[in-house]
Amino acid sequence: MRRCSYRCTWTSRRCASRPPRARCPPSSAGWSGPRAGAVPAPPGRPTPAALTGAAAGRAGRGGARAGRTGPGPWPGRRGPRLRGRGGGGAARGFLEQGFDSLTAVELRNRLGAASGLRLPPTLLFDHPTPELAARQLLAQLAGAVAAEGGAVSDAARDEAAGAEPSAVFGAMMREAGQSGQQEEFTRLLMDLSRFRPSFANPAELDRAPALVRLSRGETGPALVCFSSILSIGGPHQYARFAAGFRGHRDVWALGNPGFVAGERLPANPEAVVEAQAEAVLRETDGAPFVLLGHSSGGLLAHEVAARLESTGVFPDAVVLLDIYSHDRDAAVALQPGLSAGMDERSAGQVPVDDTRLLAMGAYFRLFGQWRPKEVKTPTLLVRAGDRLFDWSRDGDWRSYWQLPHTALDVPGNHFTMMEEHAATTARAVEDWLS
Repeated sequence: MRRCSYRCTWTSRRCASRPPRARCPPSSAGWSGPRAGAVPAPPGRPTPAALTGAAAGRAGRGGARAGRTGPGPWPGRRGPRLRGRGGGGAARGFLEQGFDSLTAVELRNRLGAASGLRLPPTLLFDHPTPELAARQLLAQLAGAVAAEGGAVSDAARDEAAGAEPSAVFGAMMREAGQSGQQEEFTRLLMDLSRFRPSFANPAELDRAPALVRLSRGETGPALVCFSSILSIGGPHQYARFAAGFRGHRDVWALGNPGFVAGERLPANPEAVVEAQAEAVLRETDGAPFVLLGHSSGGLLAHEVAARLESTGVFPDAVVLLDIYSHDRDAAVALQPGLSAGMDERSAGQVPVDDTRLLAMGAYFRLFGQWRPKEVKTPTLLVRAGDRLFDWSRDGDWRSYWQLPHTALDVPGNHFTMMEEHAATTARAVEDWLS
């Protein structure tokens, strides 16, 4: 029998001491994601030594589960359990368990409040499973021990030192937007990104790109989603969209190299396309698949399709969700709307640091003049039905595609079609695939 943060008892029945919309889940179902709302503060900050010992003990009993405490350092308090519906263990990704951008940030806040550590805003985006997040927490706790005079390895100290992100460029980007100098600041990011370490081919990467599972199902083909090259992009942007396929179809998402601290940026477009094409083949292992990308993620989906076709591998389809990246005039005109949407989401959903901003600058530099080549793979263009940008082409403001394709419209604007309207967008794609 366990107790929740509201001191009620978790039994086979729901918690009776809280309002109906805020009651605890049944103990047999596990925990499906962090609860929205305020989190009770811990009774006091524990010592790093006590935290490290407790976390290490849990890790030694079959894998650390970040955010959950046992008796000892934090009396009377239990953090959120990192298990999704149906379980899955510490290696099962947060996004597959039902987390989205908002809930991932909330869990990071809970972990920070419980541990007393200053955790990076992108903790669960950069370390996408409970096991990886726990390792990062242990590294930071080890650094805190060292700061208080304890002994810690050089590797742990280095990892902890790199955990605090820099946000210098974020403040500069907001100032540039307010002063009407967004384009000049974007060029600055593009130039500065040249000084980050890079890779010219996949063999030079310290770690090959890996697909993040968002959904499981038996119906083929699987969907492979490509992240936007905006600073707020990443596998998390498909969390709500993938929910529409759970229990029915496999959905995977692929992050772009260079958006996580310590990762190398591509030195040329071919480097990232080749690395991602290899990742798709490695994960799908001969099974049929569809390549999908929202916004600028569409250009990567299309380029990977072209690369695979050149090797004799043909995806079942390419799905482009509201893409504008192939039109230089549109890309310039869309900047104010994109910047406003990015700023809104970086403040409340997807924390943006200097690593992500410089990565965005690098990808803008590499793909700024991109023009798609024709592919044989059937292509679907899904257009947002609500206008967001002050731009039009021949009187039509909607996304367009000049190569052979099928087009359909869905509710929502460029951003909300993948947020509150994500389920409708998923149904439209599913209907077309079926």
